[in-house]
Amino acid sequence: MPTPRCGIDYEIRICTNKTCTRQGSKQILQFAKDLALPGVEISGCGCLGSCGNGPNAAVIPSGDFRASPILLYHLSTPHDLAEALTTVCGAVIDSVVLKCTELRLAGNSAALNNDFPRAISLYTDALDLNPSYGCHLLLSNRSAARLASGDATGALVDATAAVECCPAEFSKAWIRQADALFALGKYQDALEAVGAAVERYKPFGKSQEYMEIEKAIKNTIRNQRC
Repeated sequence: MPTPRCGIDYEIRICTNKTCTRQGSKQILQFAKDLALPGVEISGCGCLGSCGNGPNAAVIPSGDFRASPILLYHLSTPHDLAEALTTVCGAVIDSVVLKCTELRLAGNSAALNNDFPRAISLYTDALDLNPSYGCHLLLSNRSAARLASGDATGALVDATAAVECCPAEFSKAWIRQADALFALGKYQDALEAVGAAVERYKPFGKSQEYMEIEKAIKNTIRNQRC
């Protein structure tokens, strides 16, 4: 039974069980979170049934004790999810943000297949559309693709731009910056970059990822002095 949540009109739960994950549900979940829709809370969940018809999701009206969850099936693309959220929740989704998200996910797929030139091209196409949200994600991802293709200078330019426009909790932008600086041999600057991430978002300083990065950079600096 739904429990009223202050400021929340709908709860969207997207299945991340094995079958739906194979069908791309985690990318759809991330897309839904990236939209940051007002009055809508997004989270992953266990199996919703109808395996094989996914990715599947449940829409739960917050505080309406008489309403049953609305089950949604075949949410295989950002466009499918956007259409469902518009129909069921009355959400208004920026068409440019939607297109840019589709390009970003296509870029991610290309990067996973080590096709970095295509990934860079797709991220660039999305950035050229000048979306109202998500530029930090595109810049961060393009930075990683450029670094992987051997362009550390270009990677640093993108990472720095991502740092300048990202939310405080998006520590990945500073990690991209540190990666590029490290590749350029600027180890102290790389250490300062991850330190800046902690200053901006304190919880990152307690993460395993931060501790491993800091340790690796400090070890490199120490070895350089020997």
